[in-house]
Amino acid sequence: MKCPKCDNVDLMNLLGQLDFCPSCQGTWFDKGETAKYFSLEQDLPDLESSLKTAQQRGQVCPRCSAELQELKYDVNQDLLLDRCTKCEGLWFDAEEVDKLMKMENDKEDALSRIARLKEKLRKDRGQTE
Repeated sequence: MKCPKCDNVDLMNLLGQLDFCPSCQGTWFDKGETAKYFSLEQDLPDLESSLKTAQQRGQVCPRCSAELQELKYDVNQDLLLDRCTKCEGLWFDAEEVDKLMKMENDKEDALSRIARLKEKLRKDRGQTE
């Protein structure tokens, strides 16, 4: 497979499944792999909303040679990814993997705080009732 960003650079296989460009350090995730490796429910949080932001950039999918579209990972965030219109894989530029990890960690922290608050409120109500 060839890198969609670099001319004629072969992608290297990492971790048995992920494909990595040694030149630009981008990573290709086949459909479902983003969810798997980032422990998400699905590759994109709201595919329908993300597709509304999609733009053609003239790049081709390293997996199936269909066209890639640049779209927002989440319409409320500034992370842009490239998604194949056919096989639905995702291309992450080098800094985008770290950005998604940070976004998801921050999100998880917020959810954990909410869960603790809900548990505290439940216990407080139980003690006063």
